[in-house]
Amino acid sequence: MNKQEQQDWKRYIQGELPAHEREAMDQRLLEDHEALETYLAVLEHFSDTGLRDAEAFEQQVMSQIEREYKQLQSSSSRRNIQFRKWSNNKLVHYTLAASITLLFLSTGVFDRMLPGQLNVDSGDKQPYSEQMVRKATHWLDEIKPEPNQFHQSIKR
Repeated sequence: MNKQEQQDWKRYIQGELPAHEREAMDQRLLEDHEALETYLAVLEHFSDTGLRDAEAFEQQVMSQIEREYKQLQSSSSRRNIQFRKWSNNKLVHYTLAASITLLFLSTGVFDRMLPGQLNVDSGDKQPYSEQMVRKATHWLDEIKPEPNQFHQSIKR
């Protein structure tokens, strides 16, 4: 088994050969017993180095997973503490309640809760400001003396 033949079988195993060379190697495996033994020896050698690389790769992946897990644990504990502080704040609760109420009001959720139509007679009623002005004017008119009474009190 020469070096070139080992390289050819290695390229065959890795799938680096063109299609016509690959077919020729397949044919050699079927016909030549020595070629089959060479192929198996290269495959065994290649799998041994691959296995060592696989073990190193496994160790590397596992150590990376451990590091990321520890980082995730420390960052998630910090997030939990920050979330608890944030969720216990009364201002946040009031803001959320007001926001939800405004959302419901703007979408008309409360309007759909009533079983029928509201009959509001807005044309018949006077505005409150006008009612207040009339009452204040009436009250001032009652306080104000009549002109005849004022002249009589001066003459006396």
